[in-house]
Amino acid sequence: MAAQAQVLPCREGEPRYFEAIDRIQRLESFHSLAHEPALLQLMTLLLGEGAFPHPLGVMRLVFPDNPEVTTPPHQDFRNNQGTPRLTAAWIPLADCPLDSGPLAILPGSHRSGVLPLSFHLGPGNRQAVLPEELATARWATADFCAGDVLLFPALTVHRALPNRHPSRMRLSVDFRYQPAGEPLTEQCLQPHFARQSWDEIYRGWRSPDLQYYWHKRHYTVVPWDASLHALPEEHWDQALREDMIYERLRQRRFRNREQPRDEG
Repeated sequence: MAAQAQVLPCREGEPRYFEAIDRIQRLESFHSLAHEPALLQLMTLLLGEGAFPHPLGVMRLVFPDNPEVTTPPHQDFRNNQGTPRLTAAWIPLADCPLDSGPLAILPGSHRSGVLPLSFHLGPGNRQAVLPEELATARWATADFCAGDVLLFPALTVHRALPNRHPSRMRLSVDFRYQPAGEPLTEQCLQPHFARQSWDEIYRGWRSPDLQYYWHKRHYTVVPWDASLHALPEEHWDQALREDMIYERLRQRRFRNREQPRDEG
């Protein structure tokens, strides 16, 4: 499923990005992937009988030559909350060598607990503030093939490498699984970005088997703690400055790309 970027890079939060994400979220095949028997069997071995995927599935569309919005170091716990045993499955949908921006993790970082946040231009607009022992630690990553699965718990610090391929997008999915009977927040039961209802997403599906499947699962809904996701007030001035700088850089790169090359 290799994809070539044909337009100016866009990012999470922009209309063109959401247009693509909305279409993908309506695909039955996208949601079905989280329920592949091999994945469910693996998660049962890891998390116990009754482990299930959150209905909130995440599609990542990562443009080349767009390093400022590369996913920064972060932990999934602050974005999802609920149980710290929540486990992510990151799956590239096409071969993803190092120059295409695969995921990287900090081994052992889950032992540092929940880390503070600061602003970042990348997805979620938040990054983990790393203590010295993690800031100098070695990241672990690899060349990934389509269909590989990288698993890590909600407190593991992870990030993406920049997509430095000249034209190829990085397409990947994130599915998160949890043990039966443990807490989750209402946000994890909604479509990603909550831009569509489940009824809208299910319209046109061939099978009802996976529709509202979580109603038959065992879990406890707990309140969302906004303080775990909040940024310090002073970070929003920084956000505005970085956004303006990013837009100038993006336009400059686009103009350079559009300039005719000297074929002489």
